[in-house]
Amino acid sequence: MFWLCLHFPQLALESVHVDARVRGDRPLAIVDGPLQHRHVVLADAAALKAGVRSGHTAATAQILCRRLVIAPRDPSAEQQALQSLASWAYRFSAEISLAAADTVFLEVGRSLALFGGWPVLERRLRAELDTFGFTCSLAAAPTAAAARVLAMHTDGIAIPTLAHLTPALGAVA
Repeated sequence: MFWLCLHFPQLALESVHVDARVRGDRPLAIVDGPLQHRHVVLADAAALKAGVRSGHTAATAQILCRRLVIAPRDPSAEQQALQSLASWAYRFSAEISLAAADTVFLEVGRSLALFGGWPVLERRLRAELDTFGFTCSLAAAPTAAAARVLAMHTDGIAIPTLAHLTPALGAVA
């Protein structure tokens, strides 16, 4: 088996809908938690540049960045986006599964020959993913769990055999 992990680290940010008239070109942060203790879960590049970080309270984030637009996390929009991405992924494999709130797994071992090998498949995946507008890191490995760890640390890596997996995982630890 050869598992491909598509990890969408910015999904909470990229799936939220903020009225363009409200946001304009202002920095954006996504918050979660109880109303009295909202905390930042993701911030866009402009907010990060202003010093806003994951874990900051909403109040701290607004102090750091006065123009900051704060939007609540929308788990249903994230799930809908992930479901759409999983449906699209059936073009590349008949075995698809979702993991966590930001990951799609595809078993692509049997698909490699059909698509011309790993480099060709990876280029095609990236080209099609670019059209969706979601940030994605991907990796492939003999196990889904290993593919996820690798995707979260080394975008684009493909480890074809178990013999090569231990050194690759050791390098990300």
